[in-house]
Amino acid sequence: MNYHLDLRERVINWVLNGNSRLSASQVFKVHYNTVKAWVTNDKNTGEYTALPRYRCGEKKQFGRQQFKVRCQSSNVNSK
Repeated sequence: MNYHLDLRERVINWVLNGNSRLSASQVFKVHYNTVKAWVTNDKNTGEYTALPRYRCGEKKQFGRQQFKVRCQSSNVNSK
């Protein structure tokens, strides 16, 4: 589930202003582990945006032209 960036920002500010992560999860009705991950990510990277996710089993697909370019660049790098 993706949460709105405004909610993430409010939760992080709540914790940074001295409130606990548990109280943030109760006030904003977000799971404690989610609050913990947001705050940890904010401290480590300074960002609170969602990470790109892929569905289970989903593969990145690319066309034939992109495949040719990738093969040519790998052949150049291996020489």
